[in-house]
Amino acid sequence: MGSTAGLWDSRFDGTTSSKPSLIDQSNSRFIDDSGESVAFYKSRENDHDVDIGDILAATKSELPFIGPRFLTFDRRLGNGTSFQVNRELYTKPLEQPYYVAVKHLQPKSRAEHLKHLYANVMRELRVLMHPPLKGHPCFIPAIGYGWTNQPMADSRPYLIMDYSEQGTLDKYLTNISLLSRRQLRELALDVAVGIRELHRNGFIHGDVKSENILVFESLSADRPHVAKLADFGAAFHRSDVEERGHRYLGTPRYNPPEMQESWKKVPFVPGPMEDAVAKIPELSTFESYKRADVYSFGLLLWEIMHKGRRFFDPAWANPGETQLDCLRRMFENDTDELRRRLYDSFDQSLDSIDDLREEYLVLTVAEAFLICVRDIPKLRPDMEEVVNVLSAGTK
Repeated sequence: MGSTAGLWDSRFDGTTSSKPSLIDQSNSRFIDDSGESVAFYKSRENDHDVDIGDILAATKSELPFIGPRFLTFDRRLGNGTSFQVNRELYTKPLEQPYYVAVKHLQPKSRAEHLKHLYANVMRELRVLMHPPLKGHPCFIPAIGYGWTNQPMADSRPYLIMDYSEQGTLDKYLTNISLLSRRQLRELALDVAVGIRELHRNGFIHGDVKSENILVFESLSADRPHVAKLADFGAAFHRSDVEERGHRYLGTPRYNPPEMQESWKKVPFVPGPMEDAVAKIPELSTFESYKRADVYSFGLLLWEIMHKGRRFFDPAWANPGETQLDCLRRMFENDTDELRRRLYDSFDQSLDSIDDLREEYLVLTVAEAFLICVRDIPKLRPDMEEVVNVLSAGTK
């Protein structure tokens, strides 16, 4: 890829930025006694056990404290169940002010709900502060943290992140029309590599969708923008599954069939496949959660390559049928029916391509999509294989 070779190398080999850390890693709470990287905070059996003390302990040795007096509100960027996200002007002593994104806990949360929100903050911190992930080009970096008031006095924590002029991936794809297939594939690869790195480090993302990904300016002339994973409120660690039975949450329309609570747990397997599928070892719970991320990524990949178009076609639904009801009907009627319907659009696009390189790119993306969106979890690959397939011809 010419001048982007360095960028692609650093992205695929999992190395991080060479920029020195402000944090002394030798005294990090996220490093064990042997120097190995670990996830320090473990989700409590009950989220209500998480308190301000946990957040203080996790942040004070890992991030610089940035008090409210250094931040000036500019405008609201988003408003979710757990957080309000603002664009704020960060005035750093002796430096030019610049915009940052500040994630505040919802200010009107009741005490019981506040404990749950604290747990969300801790999940974010655990990923952002994990040493192998800090500085990785596919993750949004945390700049600092602060409190709306003095700690322990009805205060609320906030996280300060890089600000994205382009916003979330779904908005970017909708607003930017002149994107080539190659540029779209590169954005998808950013996300795929980010998820792969999470899995390598024992984390599940738990909610892969375009709204949880931010787009930033690229330093390379060959690609205008890069995508970074940016929301880890649903992420969890292997230990949460093995020790506490943590469950996969996600967003229902992007969740695979096995994560839909009311759906049949075992999909229909056609006769010729039955023996082959039976010979594949069953997945552990943690591995099945990794494959759930893979499925969600497959749907996201389809949406990226279709410039933000949602994968669900309202024409599929019967009168009075919801999206989930329709997806459930397809799943229970025939194995991989959604996969077949969505693949048709890749097939159709090949008819209008007369460039061999473009045709190869579409076939590569289509193959990555096909291996991800399988109804049977153990037929899905891990993210290592997904990245290898999707990156064919780029390195």
